[in-house]
Amino acid sequence: MINSVQFNWNIEEFDALVRSCEKDDGVRLALKYLSKDARILEAGCGVGRVVRYLQDWGYDIEGLELNASIVKQVIDRFPDMRIRQGNILHIPVSDEYYGGLLSYDVVEHFTQGPDEALREMFRVLQPGGVAVVTVPAFNALRFLKYWIMCVIDIRKQAWFRKLYHKQPVVMNNDRKVALQKGYRYHVYPDRGDFFEYRFTPREFIDSCRRNGFDVIASIPISHWDGLYQEFGKIMCDFRNWMFHPTFLGKIMNTAMRFIPLFHNHMYACILKKPYNDTQN
Repeated sequence: MINSVQFNWNIEEFDALVRSCEKDDGVRLALKYLSKDARILEAGCGVGRVVRYLQDWGYDIEGLELNASIVKQVIDRFPDMRIRQGNILHIPVSDEYYGGLLSYDVVEHFTQGPDEALREMFRVLQPGGVAVVTVPAFNALRFLKYWIMCVIDIRKQAWFRKLYHKQPVVMNNDRKVALQKGYRYHVYPDRGDFFEYRFTPREFIDSCRRNGFDVIASIPISHWDGLYQEFGKIMCDFRNWMFHPTFLGKIMNTAMRFIPLFHNHMYACILKKPYNDTQN
């Protein structure tokens, strides 16, 4: 059983999705850190927008996607694209097969946390190979909003409802399991169906190191996305898979440029698989 969120993508939006790579912070990091000489996997590739974009840049890249229907649609429409159906927890290749790896906004969707996915990425990456992995940020703005909402929403807190002999608010079972396991990661949404974990930089760095990786860099990214997620169209509109900041959004983003961890939607970790002593 795969305890993860599964997405449905619209193949008709493929061209717009590929164009969106031009302004995607995570894709820019891939162009910076990954070698064209390496065999690369995108783990959890969706419709393959990044696979197509990097192929056009001359990279040797293939994609792995959980949703079999999407994979079939992509292959039917673009037979030259190397995408196959599979689970990133069980990547169907031998050890140390890839020289580079990408995974954008994927590992946070497993209720069991990111460790199992990171271990599998470590297994298939060659020593010296680089991985670019992004996850949602529990940034300073979200931290403030969370605690403000805890106060405003006090009537839904279990201890408060118990005072008045009311039944607790029903919690989705996946989220209940996640909390019972003692994960420190912030669960989003706070109630209802589990969607994702959100991480502080230290939490995700620790997860990566715990699973064998050296962390080259941890970079806050996707600031326009952060404004859109937290404030909506008053700060930034989202059309045709591109962000269109408002005047107010531009002011906010400029004012916060010296506090990069305030409203970033994502963190990107640049990871490297170390060489064994015998390989140095």
